Amino acid sequence: MPGVDVNAGVFPFSAIVGNEMAKTAVLCAAVSPGIKAVLIRGLSGTGKTAIARSVPCIDPGRKVVNVPLNATGEQIFGAIDMEAAIATGKVEMAESLLNRADGNYIYMDDADLFDTSLLIQMLDSVHSRRVRVERENISAEYGCQTKLLASMNSTRRYLDRHVLDMFDISVSMRRQKDESRAEEIIRRALGLGDGNSRLEKLFAGDDEKISKEVAEARRRLPEVRIPKTQMRSIARICTSLGVKGCRGALSTAYAAAALCALDGRRMVSKKDTARAAVLCLGHRRTVMPKKKEKKEYNPLETGYNPLGGIRRFIKDEKGETEEAKIVKKMNEQTESVSKNSVDVGFIKSEDLEDVVSEVGETFEAIDLLEAEDSEGFRAGDDAAKRKYVETEDRNGKYIKSRIPRGTCTDIAFDATVRAAAPYQKSRHEADPTPGVKLEKQDLREKVRQKQVSSTFLFLLDTSGSLIIRNRMSKVKASIISMLETHYVKRDRVGLMTFNEEQIELVLAPTRAIEQLEPIINNIAVGQGTPLSEALIRVYEYMMPYTLKHGDERCHIVLITDGKSTLALDSSKDPIKESIEIAEQVRIPNADWIVIDTGLGFTKNDAPKDLAKALRGRFFLLDDLEKKEDTVDIWD
Repeated sequence: MPGVDVNAGVFPFSAIVGNEMAKTAVLCAAVSPGIKAVLIRGLSGTGKTAIARSVPCIDPGRKVVNVPLNATGEQIFGAIDMEAAIATGKVEMAESLLNRADGNYIYMDDADLFDTSLLIQMLDSVHSRRVRVERENISAEYGCQTKLLASMNSTRRYLDRHVLDMFDISVSMRRQKDESRAEEIIRRALGLGDGNSRLEKLFAGDDEKISKEVAEARRRLPEVRIPKTQMRSIARICTSLGVKGCRGALSTAYAAAALCALDGRRMVSKKDTARAAVLCLGHRRTVMPKKKEKKEYNPLETGYNPLGGIRRFIKDEKGETEEAKIVKKMNEQTESVSKNSVDVGFIKSEDLEDVVSEVGETFEAIDLLEAEDSEGFRAGDDAAKRKYVETEDRNGKYIKSRIPRGTCTDIAFDATVRAAAPYQKSRHEADPTPGVKLEKQDLREKVRQKQVSSTFLFLLDTSGSLIIRNRMSKVKASIISMLETHYVKRDRVGLMTFNEEQIELVLAPTRAIEQLEPIINNIAVGQGTPLSEALIRVYEYMMPYTLKHGDERCHIVLITDGKSTLALDSSKDPIKESIEIAEQVRIPNADWIVIDTGLGFTKNDAPKDLAKALRGRFFLLDDLEKKEDTVDIWD
């Protein structure tokens, strides 16, 4: 039987540095019977597995049963006891992982890599506390009182909404950026290594204290009451966040009661409700918080003149012009730029081609395929489904078996033998020759699944306006951050740049990601924005590309402020022409993502209109950085 009890030599719960949100989620699960499934998301090395395996430290008497990534449905839920079936001819159930997890915790690492149907069945069994098995001569049902702890890497594909909704709590773990905390993590990890029990002894007292608090909270929980005012608050929060169904409200109520019990009280407060909502509703919300309205500025010249040089700011008697004051205010509202940014007041347009901005500070970027865009739209579950498809050949991972559809060319031997096992006794009586007796009706074939690779083509506006508004360094940092956070070796990444001087495919789509970063570092800007021609060039390049790579999903990421200055037809407005062309650009098996680089009073609706015309998704440059898990609750 696969799967081991992961309790020996675990990292003490109280020794885990930071990530209080994840700790709180685990404590709620330990206290409340209503919290049955917890999902922990985060980058590799953030301590997801450590915190899940540390649960026995604060809940003595219970163990954590691990579900290996290659575990099959038969091993998890139950299957025929092969030995008994062959020996006696009777159909009996073998012990499953859920059998062993009864009264304990069951842990699924990399839950997103499990087959979706298997994950749904697991969650359904945990919530119903009943396991139903219908397969290969077996129709059985048994009880299982367990709690599911699951983790997943936030850089990989995301789970369908209906799957996420089955997790009562979902939290994210982040790497510690504080040097002192990072140093403490190293020190504590070394204290546990090489069989050293010093760390366990050091934090045994703290873990024991927490375990007593958990036990006391369990005893207090039946006495905890949720007043009507807080019930109304939970309902109002769910409505304002667009939470579908009742699971979110119930989970929030259970978590609020658990938090109240842990705090030694018997009446749920406003604070309990707020904390519980952050734990239980962040992954269920469908309505994003409204953006704070930025201060309106009167339209001014951007400083860019396509017919001449960059207008210099002339100082008044106080040493500052009104324009300079507004630019100063604008910059105060945005992130600080690189100290080496170019002073736009002293650059001439003919010198723009020589300007190379340094890359700004990189950050943990959102997943463009998962996150809701600036209009509150999410690509949806189809984006995840496109990444995993069943394959008819022998390529891909064996995920399950089925009765053959026609000629069986990929036999699932394990499932075939299980199907034949109950009949071995009778078949041996008819034919006493040794060996397993198989017949045609026993045959099962493998169902394989493979992950579809993707192509990301960045279409970057390198016109002078990016330098004028000190945005080029942020743009470069954003591209590199997206690559560092979400790029995987199965994907191809390419770069095309455009300005008045040229439209250039700087790097054809490639898996050699290391080639792209130095190219991005050295990108220079030019004059003018030939957006219409750039859209046509992308269309001409990507049409044959998508035909050649029919099994890949293509994503074109257009990064621009939308201010086209050059039209193909001189009688047309450049911006309107680019939108008209965008409406005609249709590339099979490809979608568009538009990122608006505009800022302050220079912002306009052109990028948003482009995204609509391209039937793509729309993001603001400043919204690409992944935010901490927070939920705006109170008015």
